Amino acid sequence: MIDNDYEVIDDFLSPAVHNTVIDGVDYLYNAFVNGTGNGNEFNLLATIDRYRDDNVNTMPVFLKTYIDCILHDDTNLFFQNVLYLKDAPNGLHWHVDSQIGDRIIHSDCINHSTALEHCTPSVDLINVYYPTVSSDINGGQFCMDIDGNSVSVDIKPNRMIKLKGNIRHRVLPIQSQDGIRISM
Repeated sequence: MIDNDYEVIDDFLSPAVHNTVIDGVDYLYNAFVNGTGNGNEFNLLATIDRYRDDNVNTMPVFLKTYIDCILHDDTNLFFQNVLYLKDAPNGLHWHVDSQIGDRIIHSDCINHSTALEHCTPSVDLINVYYPTVSSDINGGQFCMDIDGNSVSVDIKPNRMIKLKGNIRHRVLPIQSQDGIRISM
């Protein structure tokens, strides 16, 4: 996975894959946009077996292309979202990602009983990727709590931030007139 608590990788995707992802997130955003609220989110939860045996045929091509670039061979379950934020004056609060556990409980991805609800898998690695960042975005830095110290990373196009799954993180307030902040 990663050796340190976090890793920042610029120019993460090749230009061809990056352009495919940008076209896809733009298309998906235009399909979602309704002029209300502060953003939209597209979610995917899958087992690695289901993903790799081509049974996930409804996944957008850009997302499959991106996921192919980030999945590790030892991955057994993953959650992927595409988050579009227009304006978030309070940012996103400090949290430790729990989407896999939350989504398993509320999905049919894995059969479970009430006894198993609190035994969902832990998250080993979090990848936060910024395919594009609008030029009028102010703020929105990605912050991590590393041993009680806040570490802030600026967002920029084609930047990947990898962090261990137990790291608390947040997004600083975002202001924008017309642009959106896209993270995956």
